Amino acid sequence: MVLGVLPIAIFTLGVFATTVGIVLVAGFLPVSAMPEGWWTPSRSFLVTGNGILIVLLVGGLLLFAIQELDWATAVIAGGLALLAGPPGFQQLPAALRNRPVGLVAFMGIGLAVLMVTVATTI
Repeated sequence: MVLGVLPIAIFTLGVFATTVGIVLVAGFLPVSAMPEGWWTPSRSFLVTGNGILIVLLVGGLLLFAIQELDWATAVIAGGLALLAGPPGFQQLPAALRNRPVGLVAFMGIGLAVLMVTVATTI
């Protein structure tokens, strides 16, 4: 298997984005910790949709890594991206970290990453 820079970059950025999404969604949970009246149907949809997207991203990235990368390369690149995710999340502006706008932004980025990984593996 010949490794190129592009598959490694796609996988690393995908794992990084997924890790940032996990930390983002975790900030909106548990529901009982949020202020009274904060949860609306649209915010519940955003949190649930992002949770489902994270599961799909993990599956898509695993499939991508199996088909496109060596095992050692996937472990090293994924591990570095996994470690860089939480500090990367802290660098986001507060408006993206603590508001539903961040959930919408992650949904767009996550869908883009998912489309790239699925398109490359098909």
